[in-house]
Amino acid sequence: MKQNLKRLSKIISAAAIFLIMLLSGWFGYQNKGGTVPIDAVSSEGEQSAFDLRANEESDGAINEISTSDLSSSETSTPEGTVSSDTEAQTNIPLSTEETVTVKIVKINKTTNVRAEDSDTSRLVATLNSGAEVEYISESKKRYKIQYAGSKTGWIIKACGDIAEKKVVVKHIPVFTSGDPISMKGTKEGDDIAAILKNYTTTGASVAIIKNGTVAYTFEYGYANKQKKLKVNENTKFRIASITKVFTSMLAMSEVDDEKLDLDGNLTDIMGYRFLNPTYPKKTVTMRMLLTHTSGLIDRDQAFSKKLKDITSNRNFYVSPPGEKFLYCNLGMGIAGAVVEKSADQTISKYAKEKFFD
Repeated sequence: MKQNLKRLSKIISAAAIFLIMLLSGWFGYQNKGGTVPIDAVSSEGEQSAFDLRANEESDGAINEISTSDLSSSETSTPEGTVSSDTEAQTNIPLSTEETVTVKIVKINKTTNVRAEDSDTSRLVATLNSGAEVEYISESKKRYKIQYAGSKTGWIIKACGDIAEKKVVVKHIPVFTSGDPISMKGTKEGDDIAAILKNYTTTGASVAIIKNGTVAYTFEYGYANKQKKLKVNENTKFRIASITKVFTSMLAMSEVDDEKLDLDGNLTDIMGYRFLNPTYPKKTVTMRMLLTHTSGLIDRDQAFSKKLKDITSNRNFYVSPPGEKFLYCNLGMGIAGAVVEKSADQTISKYAKEKFFD
């Protein structure tokens, strides 16, 4: 009797699981078409890397690669992969896996990676025997390869053999509603991690917003490297140069209201001589400040001076205003002062009234 009950229980459980799978497949069909494409080969024939090494650190030095650059794609899942958020959503297919074939170069002896297809170009990495890197293209003497996530370089053909390799790629599910979906452990997340690692980023947090709701999240690296505190969804970042965006928006608001002329002479706008002493007849404008073409130099000492005392030879490059792009924090600070002059109030008060309220 007990055996019959156990058998009946198993049959009911199996039927329930089958029904759930059937419904999941139907809901997945209803939501089809939203999966992010693999984009394994670009229009130029260059292949993307499937390197799953999130949160790895790069010291910016020449890289020595002793293990397969692609092998982790087949088996590894980075720490911190979140699946509960995905499963908590209603009518959403779970993340999909796709097997793609990539062209690789198997390194048969230690070789140098150079930045260009030339014996004299800069050395950027060293690949040890046994490494596997992604094939991009080739010249008469060299293969162009992709390694360490998204870095590219050239190696001598005699040091590697071309082969094909199947790689399992896991995609994020389509978001429709509910809690944000973590991109960790997916191709999309790994692509972001590869870029951040390539630029030796200490820590970063990514959020993709859909219809006003945070749909996808991704965290990388450290909030405090010394204390080994990793970035999480609550990590706060300094706003820093994002203030340049607000300054530019406020400036263009004044332009829209016809209170500020982008190409007007700053000397006339500010009420004192504002020019490069080397080119006294060349007008310096608000457009130049906003596009970093004014010729101003970022000198720490200049930030403590009065604006009318900044326009000395020491604070300008030798090139005429408006001719060269030279990123300049000082110039954007002065642009903020121009906005204050135009709006006749402090920029913080103006920003609060215009945007933040």
